[in-house]
Amino acid sequence: MARTPSASSSRRSTRDFNAAQTRRAALSLTHSRIARGVPGKPSVRDIESALRLLQSRGALVANSATATTVNVRLLATPERIKTELGAGDELELSFLRALWRLVGVRINDGAIVDASGFPPGYGGTRGVMSLLAALQSRQFLVWTANGAGEVRLARPNHPLEYFQIDWPAIGKRRAGDVAKLDAMQKYAYLNSCRRQFVLSYFGDAAARPKCKGCDNCLGVKLAKRVVGRVAKKRRRRA
Repeated sequence: MARTPSASSSRRSTRDFNAAQTRRAALSLTHSRIARGVPGKPSVRDIESALRLLQSRGALVANSATATTVNVRLLATPERIKTELGAGDELELSFLRALWRLVGVRINDGAIVDASGFPPGYGGTRGVMSLLAALQSRQFLVWTANGAGEVRLARPNHPLEYFQIDWPAIGKRRAGDVAKLDAMQKYAYLNSCRRQFVLSYFGDAAARPKCKGCDNCLGVKLAKRVVGRVAKKRRRRA
């Protein structure tokens, strides 16, 4: 004989369902939180660079800084809405229609909505959020309040391949940028002629072993190093 679920278990299942759907609807993570969860311990700057790339390709959307914006995703089909919202639900049905007019089909993947932009008949920002909470409790939609400085997936139900990112081209550009940084580092720690290094880097045939003009050729760098060592020994003796 099948067991009838209790009221408490039903409420718990609904709460768990809503929580799972909310996590799926909008992935809102700060840069530092993402950095902590990525293998290899990347820096926050690395994460910011990766997020800018994904945002430029439309895979991510940055949340606005206003306190009235929310992310909303519709769960119910039009047939279910017509069937389950009847007498006594006129306000909820009217609100869903207004929501659809505002963002259209984007609401199926999750869209950012300004709760203060609805007609006054819905009770302002507080009234709109109350309607969202009521509709979420009945599993018609899921919503989350947006936070400043956070990002979310533009289309949570689509794979990354959907956004057609040219990874080989990006990798080639990154390799070129790293090579430039390596060249700058070599130049900074160079012990030989700096002029020769620069001319050779640009393929100039005028490059010679010594220019008699840079700090290395004039011995300025070596002189500074010697003076520094002498000063260090004096401090130790003192």
